[in-house]
Amino acid sequence: MGFFERSHTRHHRAFYRRDGDRVAGGYRAALTNPNTTRQGRRHAKAELHAMGRSAHVPFMDKLRRALGIRKTSRRQRDRSRRDREDVAAYAQSATPLVLRPFLNLQLWLEEENQPLLNVATHAEFQPVLALAKTALNHLAYSRGAFGELRNILNQIGTSKEAEAIRIENSCPVEVSEQELRDFLTQDTLDVVFKKLAVRGKDFAWAYVNKDEDGNRIYVQLALARALGQPIDQAPQDCPDANRAKAGQEFLFVQIFCHEIVHAAMKKMFTKLATPKVSGFVDDTDPTRYGSNAGATFEQRLMGFLTEVVIRRKEARKEDWLWFISDFVARENDRRWTLDQATLRNLTASFSNQRRWIWAHRLGHKFVFSPATHEYRRGEAFDVECSDPKATKSSAASPDANGSDWIVTTVCARLPTFAKEKEPEEIVGRSVD
Repeated sequence: MGFFERSHTRHHRAFYRRDGDRVAGGYRAALTNPNTTRQGRRHAKAELHAMGRSAHVPFMDKLRRALGIRKTSRRQRDRSRRDREDVAAYAQSATPLVLRPFLNLQLWLEEENQPLLNVATHAEFQPVLALAKTALNHLAYSRGAFGELRNILNQIGTSKEAEAIRIENSCPVEVSEQELRDFLTQDTLDVVFKKLAVRGKDFAWAYVNKDEDGNRIYVQLALARALGQPIDQAPQDCPDANRAKAGQEFLFVQIFCHEIVHAAMKKMFTKLATPKVSGFVDDTDPTRYGSNAGATFEQRLMGFLTEVVIRRKEARKEDWLWFISDFVARENDRRWTLDQATLRNLTASFSNQRRWIWAHRLGHKFVFSPATHEYRRGEAFDVECSDPKATKSSAASPDANGSDWIVTTVCARLPTFAKEKEPEEIVGRSVD
């Protein structure tokens, strides 16, 4: 539940309708709760049967109930309690930002053999537009985010290549506050949604093409479609639609902020690719000796890099964004899974002057710990293939090492300009 979401919503009875799935879920939870009385369990079973639902309780759940054993450990419950207390303290002290209209922000739809279509007023794209405005408002008017973005641009400006471009364009070497804020609030910013391929190791979220004119960010169309789809219309076989929706919203905000850095770089330094800068995250493209400004900003803004874990078979579905297995926070070599409440709280904090800092990590639940690394075997862009027998050439093929998982970061390399030479070989052009 986000900071500004009310735990109890009042509805006028004339317009109120109970959600059958939520009601049934509550009765099923009552059946396994050790604090439920015998009369309460009898009532829950009767109600479930009346709804045509199963009242079956697995044997292990009955055993836990009889022995009073909880599913979560005391350590996890304590951490969850501290998180709730931390969120409550943050919500009381948070200063909301005034949301500006950002008339310079436009949304476009690019489909094959179709003209570019402005979708800023289309109902399906309103959830995406609201998230984009919230993120842009935070970048432009939050002192911490704005200052960090300007700091990154000026660190890049100390390189010989960037300095030469600024002097050639008759601009001060240092990017001023006014120049950066004008870019964020006045210059036209086009967000173009298009289908980006998912092929082999190439996993596309978004990109900025520095070879074209204008401020344009290309974003995976599937993400916009999923965000425009209400939770009650999620695929029936989706394991947890609420968590999936929370993850989609958080993912879009991270992607948008990441690509804004590249768009700002393109504007301030005229299509310069990020050079090697001390203290920056290295570029994910092994053919380039450079840094990744977007990933560096993400690391400094959030305190971690965002990764997504999905089964390869799920990634082939049309509605694959509802089937992401885990949203992961990576800090150096350690990784933590982000639950639904944490995802919503992190996203909601972009509406405030100061973001919520996720302080209490589930430190013993690393996604890539030695105990689970074999289970999550898959070729990440910045993680070596876990199968020691698999070569790099075989890891580039989707099924060469029998991997069931895809692990990708927001700054994954893009196959958008890919040109196939052979069935298994893909050559791409850098767009970062």
